[in-house]
Amino acid sequence: MQRIRLIVFFLLCLTWVYPAIAIGSPDKTLIAPVDPDDEIFDESSSLDDEDIDESWDGEKGSVEEKKDSLWDIFDQTRFTLQQNLAYQTGESDGLIVNRSSIRVEWSNLFSDNYYLHFDGKLTMFGSHDHSNDSLEEDMREGYLQISMGNLSVSFGKKIVVWGEADGAVVTDIISPRDKSEFAFTTLSESRVGQYLLLFDLYTDSGTWSFIVNPDPRINTGPESCSEYYIDSFPDSLFEVEVKNPDESDTEFAFRWKQTFGKSDLSIMAGDLVENQAVYRYSGSNSGKYQLSKGFSRYQMIGIAANYASGNFLWKQEVAYKANRSFQKQTFTEYNNLLEKDVLDMALGVEYNYSKFNLYLEASNQLILNWESTLYNEENETSIIFIMGYDFLNETLKLEYSLSYQIQNRYTVHKVESDYEFTDNLRGILSFTYLDFDKESSALWQLRKKDRVDLNIKYIF
Repeated sequence: MQRIRLIVFFLLCLTWVYPAIAIGSPDKTLIAPVDPDDEIFDESSSLDDEDIDESWDGEKGSVEEKKDSLWDIFDQTRFTLQQNLAYQTGESDGLIVNRSSIRVEWSNLFSDNYYLHFDGKLTMFGSHDHSNDSLEEDMREGYLQISMGNLSVSFGKKIVVWGEADGAVVTDIISPRDKSEFAFTTLSESRVGQYLLLFDLYTDSGTWSFIVNPDPRINTGPESCSEYYIDSFPDSLFEVEVKNPDESDTEFAFRWKQTFGKSDLSIMAGDLVENQAVYRYSGSNSGKYQLSKGFSRYQMIGIAANYASGNFLWKQEVAYKANRSFQKQTFTEYNNLLEKDVLDMALGVEYNYSKFNLYLEASNQLILNWESTLYNEENETSIIFIMGYDFLNETLKLEYSLSYQIQNRYTVHKVESDYEFTDNLRGILSFTYLDFDKESSALWQLRKKDRVDLNIKYIF
């Protein structure tokens, strides 16, 4: 209901703000250049280059006067109708995903220095879908950006993407992720927007960004009715009290980014709330263990860079994270959490030649001053390998991807074909195979949940 109110509020504001802006002062204000990493024109918006006003001048930072009527401002609206089906081939054969959705993406510039962006999705769940929901509405993004010379201020619900790595979470720690569908959700679709305030200052010495997030969100896990839910604390043994972040947990983050020829360099720091929960033991009552599910605070400083050389693009990230909270192996004892500092690193290389592309990434999390009583391993190392090729005048793409976690010995294999029937109609067919061979792994229960996915998208 809250999301519906926000959407209605957004539309009402639009009908009020646009006439006021359109008849405002004739003096034009220069609009700040757009950061290439900004989600305004990033993958999450799914807007092609042809949807962006060509009158935008990246060097002069000006936009020509446009949009004479309220109706005309919707000419950059994009609709996506999608049907998702998934058939489980492992533990129990059968249809487990059957859902239809409509996604609305809209963005527009007003009076040269106001930019509005909206991305919302309505999903209807059919029979045999493993989710108990019948209808779900989600406003992924909805924000206003105001540009004043070289300063840009954005406020509203927004996805912020930091870092260079495609798989590892090293410095890309601002936006949480939706993990309710485990490994079957793509990275771009899993990102979750947050209501925040973002300042971007564009100068010759680089782009300076500052984030204030008064309402931090957390990773979304599977619901109890889901096919991918893991019941680590059964009701017969545990009482769990949930304490979600609130206004007192305001996050602050900073980033500086500069381009040097064929390379980019970013330095970032933040005082943040963990996206993943930890559980504190508080005693027992009526034969049940009492746990408090909460989200600790930590500090991060990191560096990310990329360098292009010929057909290769090298990506590097390193981050030092202080005061991270980790569970002990035994939950039912006082002081069952330990705070440790962490060193995260990732190195990736991307190769593109004609219609062939290849990506390889290695990442590692090292817990400093590790203790054997911790549930986590001292090192957690992951390898990602992706290989793809385009056929039939780039209308058909075949891709194989592998994700391997060394210490817990689990592997995710995925084979996918993406075919464009027309400019508007796409079909995506994939098969995901899960290979887990360590019984002590938290994901052991998901080892037989391989599945075939079919997604049909009509975009107009």
